[in-house]
Amino acid sequence: MQKFIIKPTEKLCGTVKISGAKNAVLPILAACILTDDICEIQNVPPLSDVEDMIVLLTELGANIQFDRQKETIHCRATKGGKRSSPATVRLLTDTRETSDR
Repeated sequence: MQKFIIKPTEKLCGTVKISGAKNAVLPILAACILTDDICEIQNVPPLSDVEDMIVLLTELGANIQFDRQKETIHCRATKGGKRSSPATVRLLTDTRETSDR
């Protein structure tokens, strides 16, 4: 395992931005279509996998706004959405299996 050993001559200070993990965001996004409430997810990385999931959930009936600058998603399942369709069941099964690994 690699590590950094820092021997400062002066006090260190500053901030480090920790980016979100797509493997955490994808199952959270999938779960958002199970509620009628508006869900806000913060610290979402602007990656192609996230964009693909947004497209898929939109096709299943979700209303999603992704603010890439703020790395925030607002998601709401629309009434009459396809939450009980075979595609939704398959999506949720696939994301659960992925998150278990």
